[in-house]
Amino acid sequence: YALTSVVINTVLGAGLFFWLKSQGIPGFPGLAIATSAAAWVNVILLAGTLLRRDWYRPGPRLVSRLIRASIATGLMGAALYGMLLFRDEIYQIAFSSRLITTMIFIFGGMAVYGIAAFLTSAVRITDIKGLVRRRAVE
Repeated sequence: YALTSVVINTVLGAGLFFWLKSQGIPGFPGLAIATSAAAWVNVILLAGTLLRRDWYRPGPRLVSRLIRASIATGLMGAALYGMLLFRDEIYQIAFSSRLITTMIFIFGGMAVYGIAAFLTSAVRITDIKGLVRRRAVE
């Protein structure tokens, strides 16, 4: 499956890169899209194999968490889209700096996702404490 993902990433990445460039758009977003698509293909192939061989069945807790994480992701996406509608104003507030504007988008998205993840219980304080304890032991 890894080889399949590499081939998809290479072919799709090159194709999107050069197609976007031919459209007068920078080609590098095509590389990101290809990497993401190849990763999802890999996940689907691996999950399909686990399910088909009956080696793993997701429990209700995992399904519930995935739904809640998806809701938090959707809220973050909506917030970023809303910010995008006001990007010129944000750019002016950010002293006409593309770097600061980008950082505002990044940290804004992180904040919305973090708050939404806690509100939907996609992430709980006990999860964070458990991670901190495990790191302290290592």
